Amino acid sequence: MVDFKLVKCDFSQKKSYWKHYVDLACYYTGGVEFLVEEDTDDSIKKFFVREREKTVGCFSIFGNTVFNIAYERIKDDIKKELLEFLIDQWIELTISTIKKTGLRLRVSFPSCDQRQLEEKGFRFIFQRDRMTLSLETWIPPMINSTNLWDIRQVTLKDLKEVTEVFLDAYRGTIDEQLFVPGGLKMEEELKYLSTFLQNKNNEFPIIKTASLVATLSEGEIGGLCFISSWRDLPFVWEMVVSKKHQRKGIGKSLLIQSLLKVGKLGYKQITLFVTKGNNRARKLYDSIGFKADNCNLIMLEKE
Repeated sequence: MVDFKLVKCDFSQKKSYWKHYVDLACYYTGGVEFLVEEDTDDSIKKFFVREREKTVGCFSIFGNTVFNIAYERIKDDIKKELLEFLIDQWIELTISTIKKTGLRLRVSFPSCDQRQLEEKGFRFIFQRDRMTLSLETWIPPMINSTNLWDIRQVTLKDLKEVTEVFLDAYRGTIDEQLFVPGGLKMEEELKYLSTFLQNKNNEFPIIKTASLVATLSEGEIGGLCFISSWRDLPFVWEMVVSKKHQRKGIGKSLLIQSLLKVGKLGYKQITLFVTKGNNRARKLYDSIGFKADNCNLIMLEKE
C-alpha cells in the first residue's frame, strides 16, 4: 500500500513551496502554470504531498477552490492511488464550504487529466485557453488607416466611460454567464477598473503606455485594450468593444497598437486567455497571430 503524507506550508516555507511547485510542473507536465516567488496571502493554504521522503505533488486551496496543482504522472495519467489520496484530502480540507457550493478545481492542462477527474465525479464547468504571441518575430497585419477613431492612452478621467463600455460589451456574453451569473453591476465594475487604472492591483500591475482606448469622432469611447504585467510578463488584461461599435475593426486596431507599444518596451512575448466558446474573440486573436499553447485553465466541480 502506498503511504502518502500531507505537509502544510507555513509562512516561512512559501518560497520552498513555489520552488517545489515549479519543479514539479516543469518536470512532470512540461509547462508552468504560475511562477510566483513570494506569496504573503495567508488565506491561501499551500500543501506538499510526500511519498516517503520524495515530494510527488503539491496544491493550493482558497475557500472551496483547489488550484496550482502539480503532481507526478505516469504517461498522461496521475497515479491512481495519488489521485484518490488528493481527492480525499481536498474534500476534507474544504468540507466547511462544500456544503454550500461544492468542491471546485482550477487546473492547468497538461498538468492534470480531465478524464480521470470526471471518472471521479467531477463535472466540467468551463475552459479558458492560453494564447501567446512572439513579439520578436511578429509582423503586424495591415489595418485601414482611414478609420474614424483615434487611439490614445487611457487615463483615470476615462473611468466612468470605460466602465460603461466594459459593461455593455460583457452583458449577455458567455463570460458574464460563467463568471458573474448574478449579472455585472456598475458599482462593482467601477471599483474593479479603478483599482487597475490607479495601479493598485498588485497581481496585475498596469502597463500604462500600452493600455489604450479608441475614441470616435464625437469623443465617445468605443473600445479599450488594457495591458498588465502578470508574473513579470505582459498580459492582455481586458480587451472589449461596445456592442454598437463592434465589427468595425476597432478591437483589432486597439490590440495591434497595444502590442506595438509592448514590443517597444523590450518584451519578447505576450499572453492572454480566451474562454472556450467565445468564438468572436478567438477569431480576432487568431487573425493577429496569437497561437494556443495547450496550457488551458479548466474549472471542474464536484457536488
